[in-house]
Amino acid sequence: MLNEAVITSIKGILGEEFVCYGYQKVTVELKEQNYIINAKKVYRLMDENKLLLGKVIRTSGKRLFVQHRKIVATYPMECLCLDIKYVWVYGEQRWYYLLSVIDVYSRKIIAHVLQRSIKQLDVINLFRKINAKYPIKGVTIRNDNGAQFIANSVKQYLQSAEAKQEFTHIANPRREQLY
Repeated sequence: MLNEAVITSIKGILGEEFVCYGYQKVTVELKEQNYIINAKKVYRLMDENKLLLGKVIRTSGKRLFVQHRKIVATYPMECLCLDIKYVWVYGEQRWYYLLSVIDVYSRKIIAHVLQRSIKQLDVINLFRKINAKYPIKGVTIRNDNGAQFIANSVKQYLQSAEAKQEFTHIANPRREQLY
């Protein structure tokens, strides 16, 4: 088995839409393509060809997970939900990321950002804008476990603003109900 053929297959796997795999998932995909290969070799090849995802974000402190799927908001700015969606921008022939923050009570998007990538600083800056217009002290903020949301800097900013951050349960593909 030539390494070049394996690398081509790896690039094919990683080139598929919405695929963000590490070496272990790539190994599984290669085995499904009838390669006889182990994870150590896949890791080495991906590392040598700069195909690894990068560092895994490690956070400190515990995360507060949601207690109830259904959110019952009785007044505006009691609970905010946020998530990132992919949006195809035809004119640029590429995907952009849309981070939207919705007020659960009014069902209005109170802030959003659309750009090529969304990093933890982008989340903090979005909350700074929200906090300037609608103070977030005491507000419950519900999000998934995306790297941007679990970052220590985001958690620290929300704690300093006295907002309560909740995380949906890990590996739960069902969206939390807003009503």
